[in-house]
Amino acid sequence: MPDTQEKLLKAYNVMRAALKSAWQEAEGKALPSLKQAIETAEQKASDLGELSREEIQRLSDYLKRDIHEAADAMADNSKQLADWLEFDAELAESTLTGWVAQVADPTTVELELWREQARLGEWHTGEITGPGVLTCQSCGEQLHFKKSGHIPPCPKCHATVFRKEY
Repeated sequence: MPDTQEKLLKAYNVMRAALKSAWQEAEGKALPSLKQAIETAEQKASDLGELSREEIQRLSDYLKRDIHEAADAMADNSKQLADWLEFDAELAESTLTGWVAQVADPTTVELELWREQARLGEWHTGEITGPGVLTCQSCGEQLHFKKSGHIPPCPKCHATVFRKEY
């Protein structure tokens, strides 16, 4: 039986895949709200039967934090969100503008609430993050994640607080 850390990482990836699936299903029809997509992802993680409700909620908070930060960066570079969701870049570029227009207004309020609830903008050692670069807030060292993973202490100064870079 995998240890708790591996179960959490597995469930995070299941939730991220469910969100990607919801995005893909939205093409050609009304996109479900981001909140509904997150709830669907939580249910898929719950269906694994390996995690408590509290663990799933913590993973959901990590996912919301990563989505919020990706959405902020999307204004500068839509390819980053496509990479994070492991989307074909051309597909993402062709659908991103329409997707943002469909969900931007209703999700802006939700994303702001998530920021307040989950200390969004900060990543801490022991949490799970999606692909991207985390920068140590103490020394500036960068940790590069090519896939989802647990955040270790900074290898240079051993600090535990990071910011996401896109």
